[in-house]
Amino acid sequence: MVRGHNNGQDNQNQTRRWRVLWGIIGSISIIVLLVGFIGCGKLSDDINRPSSPAGTSGGNPVPIGPKTSAGTHSLTAFVDPMSVPADMTNYAVITATLSDTSGRPVQGYKLTYYAPSSRNIGWFWDPVGGEYFNTTERITDQNGQALVRIYGSESGTEVINISVDLDQNGTKDLTTAVTMRFTSGEKTPSSAGNYSLKLWASPTTVPADSATYSTVVATVTDRSGGSVEGFTVTFTAELGRFRNGGELSKTVTGITNERGSASLLYYGMEAGSDVITAKANINDLTGPQGHFLEDSMIIHVTKRPGVPGTKVPGVRLTVDKTGVSVSAGTCGKEAAVTEAFKLTARVWDELGNLVGSGHRVELTGGGVNPNLRRDGLTDSNGKVEFEYSYTYQRTGDYPFEVIAHVFINGKEYTDTVTYFLTVTCNKESTP
Repeated sequence: MVRGHNNGQDNQNQTRRWRVLWGIIGSISIIVLLVGFIGCGKLSDDINRPSSPAGTSGGNPVPIGPKTSAGTHSLTAFVDPMSVPADMTNYAVITATLSDTSGRPVQGYKLTYYAPSSRNIGWFWDPVGGEYFNTTERITDQNGQALVRIYGSESGTEVINISVDLDQNGTKDLTTAVTMRFTSGEKTPSSAGNYSLKLWASPTTVPADSATYSTVVATVTDRSGGSVEGFTVTFTAELGRFRNGGELSKTVTGITNERGSASLLYYGMEAGSDVITAKANINDLTGPQGHFLEDSMIIHVTKRPGVPGTKVPGVRLTVDKTGVSVSAGTCGKEAAVTEAFKLTARVWDELGNLVGSGHRVELTGGGVNPNLRRDGLTDSNGKVEFEYSYTYQRTGDYPFEVIAHVFINGKEYTDTVTYFLTVTCNKESTP
């Protein structure tokens, strides 16, 4: 009996061992199945290639979080020069730079420039519309920079604000400012020794059509205001071209005539503010400037506008001569001289046809003589003519600007011409 009982216990113990063993085997199987289920779908593992890390696709990072923030970028700016004459010709260049915290440039962001003076003395040129505004926008380039030119219309101090909306939510994320001064006084000629050089152009705005031209004139005078003949003047342009015989070139030369002037024709090739420079070679000039006098000016080039007469309404104003140099006699004994300029306005309607008779044209601007006729009616050819005379005795350069205004179907159209009169004198001959 006792042996039989022991055998029963052995059988029970053996049964318990098998149950424990099968339990362990079952648990392992469940774990293996779970691991296999979790790993299911990682097909890259099935072909012995590593899976792409989280947050990437084909090795290209997927941006996570905001595009940018003010805390990760900086905006700086400077202006050069810090002072220019308030003549709407000389300008300063504002350079703004956008970079990240590592100092690397950031490209493709829009910067806003704003001259908030209540007197409106600082202006940015818009080559698209051909107008001046007190605010403008530029896109940062590959160097993280955006450059803009500013002109002054009145003397005074101007603070220019520059801002950027990094996340494009309508809020200025970064702002900075530069301060500059516009000085009073007219543009003075480049002068050294006994000579002076002055550069003029008419008109000062042309379209980028490679056809409309501006007449550029450089005048060299001596200390007494007398004309200087036979000097070489080199003209250069940044954007446009000068006509040199039958070719167009960025750099041409001319020789001053008996009136001390050298002139040529300039054509706009692309929109922007073109810097025109003239250098006169003065053989007997010594000093820091060497043998050259230099002067520069701006010609504004607009995008190709519709030209009146080609199914575009408008007015076109022309002048019979863009620049005249006259002598007032012997230096120190100058006599008054008078010169007349004839202006012609032509008007086109909305079909591009000349309007015919009876359409009113009004002239304004510094070249308009208040004692003479300021408005007139077109004739049967859509044309009206004006003539202005100017009398001066003192030597110098006298620029004029005239603007023609016309209304067509309730909308105003304008056109502008500029021209100048140079009064010189002759040096008294010595026996």
